[in-house]
Amino acid sequence: MKEIHLNDKELEMLDVLGKEKMRESAYHFVRTRLALSNPENDGKQTAKEGNPIFKAQHATGTDSRKSLAFSMGIELGRPLKESEIDAAVDKIMEWLTNEKSMADKKQATLKEF
Repeated sequence: MKEIHLNDKELEMLDVLGKEKMRESAYHFVRTRLALSNPENDGKQTAKEGNPIFKAQHATGTDSRKSLAFSMGIELGRPLKESEIDAAVDKIMEWLTNEKSMADKKQATLKEF
C-alpha cells in the first residue's frame, strides 16, 4: 500500500488555515459524512485530494464507516458516539501534526546545506 503524505500545497493550507480551523473542518467532515449509522456512498464519500483532512482521513482509516470499523473497532450500523467522533478527529489531527512536523524537519535539514 502506498504511503500517504501531504504535498506542498496542502502543507501551505495547514499554515494558512491554522490548527483550530483544521480541527473544526475535521469535526465537520466526520459529523456530516461518517456519524450516521449508514452514510450514503460509504467508502466513496471522502475525496483523496483537495484538502489535507481528506488525506489524513485516508491515512488514518477515518475515511468511511468500513474503515472506522477496521481501524478503530467501531461497529457498523449505528450512529457514532460523541466520544468516537472526538477520537476520529484526534487521530486526524495527530496525523496532520506529524506530517507538518516531518515537513518542517525536512525543510530545516535542507536549509542547513
